[in-house]
Amino acid sequence: SKDFLTGIERVVVETHFGLTELGPLRNLEFRRVHSAGLPASRAFLGHDGLASDPVLRSELTELNGVSGMVILDLTSSISWRAILEQRAQRHFPVIFMIHDLLPLTNPEWFPNDPDSKRKFRIYAQQGLHVADIVIVSSEKVRRDLIGLGWQISGKLVVVPLGSSYAPRPPSKIDADIVSLLY
Repeated sequence: SKDFLTGIERVVVETHFGLTELGPLRNLEFRRVHSAGLPASRAFLGHDGLASDPVLRSELTELNGVSGMVILDLTSSISWRAILEQRAQRHFPVIFMIHDLLPLTNPEWFPNDPDSKRKFRIYAQQGLHVADIVIVSSEKVRRDLIGLGWQISGKLVVVPLGSSYAPRPPSKIDADIVSLLY
């Protein structure tokens, strides 16, 4: 069984909630896109966090039924050819996120998938090829990505994960109270 508790998957769910419910883009509708013609997985329904995701729970939409794409998580079911065809036919912006480059920088961390480095390289290069905007999660990922020497035709933007609120001094509490921040 697949562990649906990775940091990337939590970020995807939170991003979907942020985009759909909290709104910087309230007038847009975010949908799951079916580009590769493969049967859609429903495995995410087994995890409470993912099952509550408003985008993952939406009905599948054909690629020609959306006005652009936001690709937030690695998936093998993307048809890059179909995306390129849409881009050739009409204005079709693509935003592509790379959370990290761990399969390239630390392939030894993936002992159960010895081919992870090659698969991730192909996925990342294809995403970079079609993207108008490439989002990375830190300056380190940006430096690592640039250091690969790959062609990045889209605008490269760092959107750090975590709070966007300014730090403030801690509240005063009684000395016998234990507080944890997770």
